[in-house]
Amino acid sequence: MSGSSKGRGAGPRDKSLFHDKIMPTLSEAIIDLSFLLHREYAEAAALKLVGDHFQLQKRQRMAVLRSSSDPHALDHLYTKHPETLKGQTLCIDGFNLIILIEAALGGGLIMRGVDGCLRDLSSVHGTYRMVGQTGQSIELIGQHLAAQQVHEVHWYLDSPVSNSGRLAQKIRDKAEQNGWNWYAHTENHVDKIISETPHISISTDKIILQQCQRWWNLGAQIVEQSIPEAWIIDLTHRDFHPPTKIK
Repeated sequence: MSGSSKGRGAGPRDKSLFHDKIMPTLSEAIIDLSFLLHREYAEAAALKLVGDHFQLQKRQRMAVLRSSSDPHALDHLYTKHPETLKGQTLCIDGFNLIILIEAALGGGLIMRGVDGCLRDLSSVHGTYRMVGQTGQSIELIGQHLAAQQVHEVHWYLDSPVSNSGRLAQKIRDKAEQNGWNWYAHTENHVDKIISETPHISISTDKIILQQCQRWWNLGAQIVEQSIPEAWIIDLTHRDFHPPTKIK
């Protein structure tokens, strides 16, 4: 990779697709989609049904999907949350975390879902390029973990994704420069590793959240505390619960 691309900013139509007046509609769509997923509807079919009903555009549908959750799983998720990170070992879903921080720093759209996680609309699809905010993102993550006196951090990056090795080396270099006890690995089955670790998992991947033993909502913590300029839309619903039927 010869250089870094500009950044992970907002899509050209995001301001019009996610204006204030559409937020109640998106929140209602999330309630309906969560209900269908809880009833074990196929994800693609459920999203099409809900998206067509609310006449949502492609990126709006993606936002609804990424922000939805089975409400009955939420209480279980937060039983996995330890009281502190002090002295703990973390296993980080590398691309998942770093792309979120890059997007938040770059002005990209960030969504708060019903599970309290922050997610972006970026996607890797086998390719990754460092952006102008990559180094700053690693530094910001490191500062947060150092302040919380984390004992050891293992970063896991999907080896089939392009430039995973270069990003792993950049993470190692930053760790060495700052004296952080970090290790960066490129692996074929990152989701499985992070789902099965006895240590604290750092990810917003829904499969990992369901299967992991312990979890910390690190991405949301960093964005909320250290990136005040981040564009966050709140897609939670104060009365969120599974409806008895779809409207």
